Amino acid sequence: MKKLIALAACLLMLAALPSILHKTAAAAAPKGPGEGMSIESFTTTDLDGNAVDSTIFTEAKLTVINYWATWCPPCKREMPDFSELHKHYTNTPEKDVQLIGVICEGGGCTPASAKQYLAENGFEWRNLRSAPELDKVFFTSNSIPQTLIVDGTGKVLAHRIGMFASYDELAGYVESYLNSNADPKNSADQTATAQPTPAPRASSCAGF
Repeated sequence: MKKLIALAACLLMLAALPSILHKTAAAAAPKGPGEGMSIESFTTTDLDGNAVDSTIFTEAKLTVINYWATWCPPCKREMPDFSELHKHYTNTPEKDVQLIGVICEGGGCTPASAKQYLAENGFEWRNLRSAPELDKVFFTSNSIPQTLIVDGTGKVLAHRIGMFASYDELAGYVESYLNSNADPKNSADQTATAQPTPAPRASSCAGF
């Protein structure tokens, strides 16, 4: 009987291990400079010229934003992993997570070149042009790629600078915030006021 109880306890610990590891990884990740900021009402367009505004965040519990450019090798290396992430959450709508891209214009990265690159590689998630309200977060760092996790109110829960090494790392990072924020849409009263930042530059990252 004691052996059976010990075996059952071990199985329970193994079942809980992925969740524990995800939470540990999130806790160990360095805090990004834009974490806690609020992306308030912005207006921009997608790569087809269709208007998009900050209400896009209300369309999901969490929004994962990938900030990238066509001239950025690390951005390109992790794009297949973001493609897998997009497919995963498309196939699990009950998790209520969406992925959008925002292009870092300049140095040859334009809406047209970005649209062509996405089409050539079969990357199907929605991509937008940037806006000053988005830039106030992105320009807290001079590096790309960047990944934001944003709740339904526009609060930046996480800000990752640099490339994810694998799909598992990316998926675990997102899942850790999904698991620890049962309903971010109800966290408006906890949204931090954006810290003072320099006036946003034009939506261009040619100098990165």
